[in-house]
Amino acid sequence: IVPTYHPAAILRDLNKMRDFEATFKDVLPSLIEKQRSGNLVNNKPIDELIDFTVISSVDEFDKVVDDVISNTEYLAFDIETFELSPYDDPTMISLSFAVQRKDGSITTYAVPLIFLKGYGKPLEKLMTSDIKKIAHNAKFDMGYLYYHGIDVKNLYFDTMIAHHLVDENLPHNLEYLAVTETPLGAYKSEYWKDAKDKMVRLKENLKRGSLTKEDKDFVFDTLKYNAKDAYATLMAYFALEQKLSQEKKLIMENLMTTLSKVLMLAELHGVKVDMNKLKEIDVEISRQLSELKSRMMEHKWVKAYRAKVNSEEVNLNSTKQLVEIIYNIGKVPVIATTNKGAPSTASDVLMILSNQYDFVKDLLEYRKLAKLYTAFIASMPAHIKSDGKVHPRFNITGTKTGRLSCESPNMQQIPKESLIRQIFVPSLDYLVEADYSQLELRTTATVSGDQALLDAFENGVDLHLLTASKIFGKSPDEISDSERRIAKSINFGVVYGISPKGLVDNLLPLGINISEKDAEQYIKTFFLTYPKVADWIRITKGVAKVNKVVHSIFGVERHISKTEEADMREAVNFVIQSSSAYMTFFALAYLYKEFKLRNMRSKIILTIHDSVVLDVAEDELETVKKLLKECMIKRVEGLIETYLNYVVNYPEIPGRKVCPLDIEVEIMKRWGEPLETIEGKDL
Repeated sequence: IVPTYHPAAILRDLNKMRDFEATFKDVLPSLIEKQRSGNLVNNKPIDELIDFTVISSVDEFDKVVDDVISNTEYLAFDIETFELSPYDDPTMISLSFAVQRKDGSITTYAVPLIFLKGYGKPLEKLMTSDIKKIAHNAKFDMGYLYYHGIDVKNLYFDTMIAHHLVDENLPHNLEYLAVTETPLGAYKSEYWKDAKDKMVRLKENLKRGSLTKEDKDFVFDTLKYNAKDAYATLMAYFALEQKLSQEKKLIMENLMTTLSKVLMLAELHGVKVDMNKLKEIDVEISRQLSELKSRMMEHKWVKAYRAKVNSEEVNLNSTKQLVEIIYNIGKVPVIATTNKGAPSTASDVLMILSNQYDFVKDLLEYRKLAKLYTAFIASMPAHIKSDGKVHPRFNITGTKTGRLSCESPNMQQIPKESLIRQIFVPSLDYLVEADYSQLELRTTATVSGDQALLDAFENGVDLHLLTASKIFGKSPDEISDSERRIAKSINFGVVYGISPKGLVDNLLPLGINISEKDAEQYIKTFFLTYPKVADWIRITKGVAKVNKVVHSIFGVERHISKTEEADMREAVNFVIQSSSAYMTFFALAYLYKEFKLRNMRSKIILTIHDSVVLDVAEDELETVKKLLKECMIKRVEGLIETYLNYVVNYPEIPGRKVCPLDIEVEIMKRWGEPLETIEGKDL
């Protein structure tokens, strides 16, 4: 029994729905544990809820496929593998699919692919049929199939993405959906408690060509588990389809199924690594680290410390030793402390001191290089596959804002100005990166309707110069570089709720030191210059407080459970970030479709925040340039206008004018080293 609101109370006050859902989020772990221990759903064993058929021959598979194609409306499929990437191990252990017949009945099948030779033709026939296909994290399953030469057609729905669209705050794994959206309940943990060890043995014995009885029993257990995954996915589809608003259904149908395909192909294509350049940069950064360390070891503060402790050993990663060296021996004034009251050696604190103390400046540079080396240079070889490429994985549901996350390796975290980007080269002839220009500021102009912002972008005015001239009371041609950098930090920071102290801290790494009082005045002047931005922020926060939800231009929601100031900033951030991210997603989808229509060899290989990176054949370069302008600017602008005027009920927007978009295109032989840079208007 879970105490909560009476249904009538929820209907009278829909805000109580969030509290009602929060209650079940709190108790769900214990409910899952009870289900695991009892392994019952409605007093019925889980295994009895689904009746699945094991397909034991290619002929049987072929007959089942023909029957399914002629009598099926929806098909949910799932694949079991040894690894997360076919480049680590391409083996598919099994395939399962649950189908809803045209008469409404549901049938589930499991195919032990590792035991069937010649399964390719019926599998391809099934996956390229016109049946509406459903998967949970379809990008993964489609990737394995594509690696084996099977291009899945008519992907209709992804339950993982749908669940993220329904509520971004919840877990999106299939077990959570099995418990909350289907009659299956928890079943995965029971299988996985010893599956990893059994998989290792199965994999080894497959290589030897001799399977034990235990191996065969484990394969059958995997088939049962696989069948439950397919059944759970189909049941989750039926539940989630009812929960999606019309706007979200449009997003699923018109964007997310295509985006899954785009990212799957990008992951499989990968990014080529120049191993010689990697070794060269390894040597160079190691040399720089060695020089910095030697210089710091010879510094008078460090010499004094070594004499004091009577030891040659100094650990530059030891907070205790650095406090002694910097504050006790160096007599550097303490400007910030830790929670325990000790002098702080945090980088933002040391940044303030770096202009006055050479040792602190060298320490910061050492930390930066050491982090780059550890995170990217030293770890990169482990990510390079046998084809000489990295194959990073993109996660569509990895953030609450709707932006993509990336791993293995995280290409989004490689600093733009670092040497490390130079190790990546084209597989074809050129790398082409198209980056939206000031996308989040342009999105701010669209959602706020601020005329000054809109005019600046429409007329091609340097927005940072314009803001600087207002802040400092000068004409644009009198603005210094440092004043423009101050304005740039304000333009990008204010919409996200940057405080005067935050602005001060952001400027310090740029060598600009201003007072908090000045920072406060600059921020006030920004809002006087762009008053509709201030109005929109206030309205959005008000909507978040009352409705506990805000939405992007495209109708994607962010649920806000609290009303603290940090939560209100999060609400504002979401509208800008999610809207901007989805503009890039739509651009990717448009580009993919155009490339496919023209049967082009050029490929989308990466997306980094608001940019798209392509591997381009020389004879297709001019076509790619034109398509970038068409897909990233013209079509996305038209789409935004459609959503604002016809699709999304968006009360936060006082005007319906779309801020013009722009891109900057770099053509490279090596990532980060442009041979040519072209503005969108010149494409």
